[in-house]
Amino acid sequence: MIDPHDIPLPITWSAETPDTTTMLEIIDNQLYDRCGEHMVALEAMTGKIAWTASLGERSGEGLLMRAVGSMVVTDTYTGHGRTTELVGVRAGAVAYRTEVGVIVGLQGSCVLGDEVFVIGVDPKGGCALRSIRGEDGVRRVDRKLSGRDVTSARGRLLVLNSFSEPGIVSLDRDGGDDRVVERTPAQEMAVAGDWLLVAARTGAGLERTARLIDLESGAIQWSHPAYGPMIALDDELAVHVESHAGMLVPVARDRATGELRWRGSASLGDDAGTFRFAGSLIAFTHGGGTTLYARDDGKFVAELLLSYALATHGRYLYLRNSQDVFCADASR
Repeated sequence: MIDPHDIPLPITWSAETPDTTTMLEIIDNQLYDRCGEHMVALEAMTGKIAWTASLGERSGEGLLMRAVGSMVVTDTYTGHGRTTELVGVRAGAVAYRTEVGVIVGLQGSCVLGDEVFVIGVDPKGGCALRSIRGEDGVRRVDRKLSGRDVTSARGRLLVLNSFSEPGIVSLDRDGGDDRVVERTPAQEMAVAGDWLLVAARTGAGLERTARLIDLESGAIQWSHPAYGPMIALDDELAVHVESHAGMLVPVARDRATGELRWRGSASLGDDAGTFRFAGSLIAFTHGGGTTLYARDDGKFVAELLLSYALATHGRYLYLRNSQDVFCADASR
């Protein structure tokens, strides 16, 4: 089990899981944990395990976990092409398995209404957008479409294309009514409410442009040079990365105006990772663990070696360490 002395934050609870956790998702105060061939449901505030579901042998580590009503949908792989199979789990029991015929990546799924949408590579050529009804796994939308990532906002889908124009398109629930949101190929996107933050491929190498777009009007609110694809957005801050004095540092801007709030006081220590907001902290999870920065001024707080922040909820930061999952209070 995790040693609380290794984490400079109050530990609310810890729990041991059947295998190493690769994904955590919080839905309606329930924490869903994908750990190898298992899915585990825990109470988010106590860590008490509600149920454990077996997904079958050689099911992979898991790249997606989405909830629709009482169903939690995750992925396994099947067939010669190792394409994605969506598995619906309810109350610890597998309810269905639906083969979608494409290879879905880490950010290639979302929920819109009562459906799970995926975009992925078709082994026969090209990419495709597909959907299943969350409650019973029946397939519905099936459209050839170039793209790598998909998310939902304002009752529509946003599909990101990383290498060709348009970079981001908005689609209706039937996968049609195409509207261009970002013309430039985009490497990452982050949504908060009616706002979209984009890491657009506008320069050589890892030079990018962080751009905030109003999803209601389609207007660009502001743009600033950035380095690499790492971005994050909430209702107050937009975070991206700059190469400053030979170091990669996080930069926080006012979400509404784009004005600089702070530039981080310590290097990220890695050129790939994910930012998450939790309480008074911003966590940057990377290959070696998690770097914590103060939300209000960007000061370095701590480096958590081999402890990976995988989800947040309000002031709580949910991490994994070996076969432990634990909840830390990030309010101070």
